[in-house]
Amino acid sequence: MQFPTEIDQTRLSLASSSSLGSKLLVAATGLLLAGWTVLHMAGNTLVFAGPEMLNRYGAALQGSPFIWLMRFGLLVLITVHVARAGRLARMARRDRSPHKRHRRRTTVSARTMRLGGLAIALFTLYHVLHIFGWGHVDYRPGDVFHNVTVGLASPGVAGVYLAATVAFCAHLRHGLWSAGRSLGVARHRRLLDRLAFGVACIVGLGFSAPCVAALFGWWR
Repeated sequence: MQFPTEIDQTRLSLASSSSLGSKLLVAATGLLLAGWTVLHMAGNTLVFAGPEMLNRYGAALQGSPFIWLMRFGLLVLITVHVARAGRLARMARRDRSPHKRHRRRTTVSARTMRLGGLAIALFTLYHVLHIFGWGHVDYRPGDVFHNVTVGLASPGVAGVYLAATVAFCAHLRHGLWSAGRSLGVARHRRLLDRLAFGVACIVGLGFSAPCVAALFGWWR
């Protein structure tokens, strides 16, 4: 029987520290991105308050001196989150034997995290192009209300947004649950699971409501 050498133990310790550090970074950046998403969702629901309120909100955001700082901060958070999550996935795949991969019980959200992350990344690119006029059927600079209600009235566009919302909410649910465990609240697993599910449902309803309303002619 062979016992781990000092070098092997050092490698295991470094790997464990690296894994823990990556988990904490993924959790912290994920929670910050989740918080920003909730605020973004709340801003989107202003479409139900009418054109004046939503256009005023959009003008305030675009005129803010901190808009580019916010965008840069989001880019940094996303980059760190994706890079560290990918590192954890590679470490888990390397350390897990093939027969254990099939026996491990996980949720649908957990099994689709990487695929969901890719879908979210592709949708984010599409969303940025769409809200700035590329691919919009009738884009009007400065008229956020018009751009939202007319843009989402297209069945194809609304379908893309709704599908992205489902993918994002599944990703968010498992991400919040994992972040909570990484930050030391594993003792309250049931409460953590309910909280993650509740937040994901609220975000999903908030993002899908304007899509459904526009699709069924709410503002015509």
